[in-house]
Amino acid sequence: MGNLDGGPRNGIGILALIIFFPSALTLYFYPAICAVNEHPKAAAIFALNLLAGWTLIGWVAAFVWVLSRPTPIERAMASGIPASIYQAPAPSTDMKDYPYCAESVKAAAIKCRYCGSELDPA
Repeated sequence: MGNLDGGPRNGIGILALIIFFPSALTLYFYPAICAVNEHPKAAAIFALNLLAGWTLIGWVAAFVWVLSRPTPIERAMASGIPASIYQAPAPSTDMKDYPYCAESVKAAAIKCRYCGSELDPA
């Protein structure tokens, strides 16, 4: 029958359990672990990983979500930095389109800096 005297097979089994369970838990929650400090939606990723991670599709969805990098504005919002630092400045209104070379030039310009032709003062 079974060997219950603590022989070498039981020792190997215990060692396998000590290695297997922490490794399995780490692998299962790997998407959530990666999202902790990197992603602004870490709580939602953890919930998806916890509830649907046992299916391969749920685990892959959580992992792909972690790999999708947040934009600089999302990172700024998550860290508390004002998003205005990362936003592009508003386009200048003192520009006009030059019809001959299809470039934008300053409204006060009298000569196109791209093609060198004279601009209409109007």
